Amino acid sequence: MATPAINIGIDYSQEKVKIKELLDKYQPTEFANFGDLLAEVAQQRVSKIEIELDQLANLADQSLLQNIEQNTKRYTSLFCQVVDSMLPDQSDQPTDDSDPLSVLIYQRTKRNQEDGNGPTSFPPELVRK
Repeated sequence: MATPAINIGIDYSQEKVKIKELLDKYQPTEFANFGDLLAEVAQQRVSKIEIELDQLANLADQSLLQNIEQNTKRYTSLFCQVVDSMLPDQSDQPTDDSDPLSVLIYQRTKRNQEDGNGPTSFPPELVRK
């Protein structure tokens, strides 16, 4: 017998909109704005984005903060999805310091553009480092 589903009354698509609005207002400590941080991540100069709840306390409504605290694993996934959607495309050619995955993604994308097949969509989990 299957476990019954429980409706907890949270619309996760609406929560993703709230998270995007929150990140638009968020100002990281080392960067002028969140867009600059995203550009650094896309260029692989920065490998992770750390956001502390204390920093979000004055930007987010209390219900969002409470939901993040009570269901951190789910909200980590939601933040990843939102950040993936906000990341600019990496169009720079790989260098000698680039990892093999970046080179492979660049080559496949370039090949598909030359063949007229359009860009290949790689799963965000694969290209996330």
